[in-house]
Amino acid sequence: MLVKNVIISALTALERHDICSCLKDGASLSVENAQTVETLMHCYNAVEDELARLYFPLIDEYETETDNGEVQYADFPNVPIKILAITANGKKVKFKLSVKHLKTCAKNVRVRYAYSPKKKTIEEQCEVLNTVGERLISYGVLAEYCLICGLLESAESWESKYREEIRALQNFGGGKIPQRSWV
Repeated sequence: MLVKNVIISALTALERHDICSCLKDGASLSVENAQTVETLMHCYNAVEDELARLYFPLIDEYETETDNGEVQYADFPNVPIKILAITANGKKVKFKLSVKHLKTCAKNVRVRYAYSPKKKTIEEQCEVLNTVGERLISYGVLAEYCLICGLLESAESWESKYREEIRALQNFGGGKIPQRSWV
């Protein structure tokens, strides 16, 4: 799903149907409306980053060959925030982290890591959407936007809904069926 859909969802909740129509039709925005969308985009990027860093990590793998066992973080396709595992020939290997790179004894490694999402434009795809859904992201965007605009009661209300959705997703547990007591 496009970021635009999340922004339109947030604008609908804010009853800004004028901006929604412009975004849906691809029409140009007034300066004031463009600033509103820009602020909502700032909020979207902050929420997506928070969700990926703190609650629902985005996971990727990076395979590389090194001369000295050093893998530069700058070489990763995404910005790593946590190294989950490093393997060489299918076996886990030990590693050390430093500020700019990680060091291992193996030359050919596969690094499994959590990463921070890239800053999005309105026409790009959401990265965390498959994990969390549009409603959760919209609630977070609305909470941030209302806070920026000084609408404290609304910000508090949206923040509450946002946190409630996060808790619900975390407690869901992936659909595990509890063991029956008679088994």
